[in-house]
Amino acid sequence: MPADRRHRFHELLELLGSEEEQLAYERNVPHVDVNAFYDVRKKRLPASQGTVRTWLASPVWREVMEQARRTREKLA
Repeated sequence: MPADRRHRFHELLELLGSEEEQLAYERNVPHVDVNAFYDVRKKRLPASQGTVRTWLASPVWREVMEQARRTREKLA
């Protein structure tokens, strides 16, 4: 895997696995709908109601976060 792609993948996993990173993302890029990146899980996620906090309260989203954390640890 090219180094730049690997770095980007790590960044994405950090975003998926971190509550703080998701809230920072929302502050920095409020016009982007993060649902668009996760169409596969969209049916199981609650409606975002315009905030990341709705997903942070969802067990489905917590599963995504945990899997991202585990994957990131394996790649380190």
